[in-house]
Amino acid sequence: MWGCYETDLDKAHALLLAVANDVPGIKADPAPFAVFKEFGDSSINATLYFWIDVSEAGYFDALDAAVKGIKTAFERESINIPYPIRTLIQQPA
Repeated sequence: MWGCYETDLDKAHALLLAVANDVPGIKADPAPFAVFKEFGDSSINATLYFWIDVSEAGYFDALDAAVKGIKTAFERESINIPYPIRTLIQQPA
């Protein structure tokens, strides 16, 4: 999940790529790319794809840095990462 329905998708896309380009070990060729792929219950979902040079960084280190970087960048730019909202209705006894 990468953005609420009111999120500026072009801005979110640029932030995702900027984060990927700043993570140590992520390769420039092939270049990272992001795809908005579906409408969720409370979000527009995206996937960020990137390749890692394992001589520079491990898979989990790069993944951890990317997720932390995305959260920090989205918070800085006031892009909300939504969470599902569930409404429970109590049935009369």
